[in-house]
Amino acid sequence: MVIQGADLQVCSGFKAAAIQTKLGSMLCIDSIHKFMSNKSCLAQIQDMKHNFKNQYNWETAVKTTFVGHSIIANWGNKRTYIIHDIDFASNPMTMTFEHSGKKICVAEYFA
Repeated sequence: MVIQGADLQVCSGFKAAAIQTKLGSMLCIDSIHKFMSNKSCLAQIQDMKHNFKNQYNWETAVKTTFVGHSIIANWGNKRTYIIHDIDFASNPMTMTFEHSGKKICVAEYFA
């Protein structure tokens, strides 16, 4: 269900947990609802950059919005990731990691 005017989508589902006790097996099923933004993280960050003229205030607003929250990637199998920190000094060309025995940048990996 989409909430008009708020760029939000409500996703309903179920959460299940199985527990083994002395008396036998127990299955607990709860209904859950998640509220998700229809805007991408990049679009939200660009909106914030447009609204804040001061670099420090912009970076603080972005960190407040995303750090500690989960996002859903729009590539691969749509995995969720929790944002722990944001490094404004790095970019896809300067951020490197080890892949198949050699060091490559993020831009090369996704190219």
